[in-house]
Amino acid sequence: MALIKCPNCKKEISDTTKRCIHCKKRIDGKKDILNKKTIVIIISILVLIIILVFSINQQNNSNKQIIEPSNSENENKEETPSLPSTDNSEEKEDTNLDDDKIEEKEDNKTTTSNKDTNKTNSNSKEPSNNNNTNNSQTSKKIVISAYENKSCPSEYTLSNDSSTCNKTIYINGNTEYFCASGFELVGTKCKMDYTTEPFNGKCVTDAVLENGVCVTYTDAKTSKSCPSGYEYASTGDYMNNKCSKVEKIKPNIEYSCPSGYTLNGSNCEK
Repeated sequence: MALIKCPNCKKEISDTTKRCIHCKKRIDGKKDILNKKTIVIIISILVLIIILVFSINQQNNSNKQIIEPSNSENENKEETPSLPSTDNSEEKEDTNLDDDKIEEKEDNKTTTSNKDTNKTNSNSKEPSNNNNTNNSQTSKKIVISAYENKSCPSEYTLSNDSSTCNKTIYINGNTEYFCASGFELVGTKCKMDYTTEPFNGKCVTDAVLENGVCVTYTDAKTSKSCPSGYEYASTGDYMNNKCSKVEKIKPNIEYSCPSGYTLNGSNCEK
């Protein structure tokens, strides 16, 4: 006996039971299994039949391709006509006449070929002289890279690697004031009202009488920050609320050549 899962409630039951002991649903698992097996067997048989038919068609096609060339060769053999017979005596006479003409033609060809070879030799000699003169002219030319002289505008300084010109810009940072809970922000001060009434028209300690109420003022707390792109470079800048950033630009480049050379773009030629 084995345990299976009920298709309705998914709980484990015996495979011999006909109804689920939990949800009371009838179990027809064996019929489903048999139906699935029959379907798989039918599909596999159909696949085998298709494969056999396909292989038989391929073999027939290959046999046709082998047979067709042999038939074409037989047809070509049958269609070739037989050549008529000729007398050997007539052929010998014609060949003797033609030999004299062939010799004359060959003499004419040799004379023309000699003329053509002389012309080609004369033409081939002329460009060689031009190439020699061009090579002699180009070999004298010397090209080197020019010297780079970099400089920066006023208020800018050249970086150590001479790649950029730098300038430091300073601005005032952002300052925000805030008070502790129970205090009211008034400008840059924090105000707090006393609950006690003044004594003889006076307030105790540092309190100030305002509209019959004793009020105290303290300095508000501050928070400092820099705008985007700026930062505090040191603690002294933070205390003074000074923000800075470095602006970078490309340097100006001027080219120069040694004595005896002429400047051509970024190269020196001689």
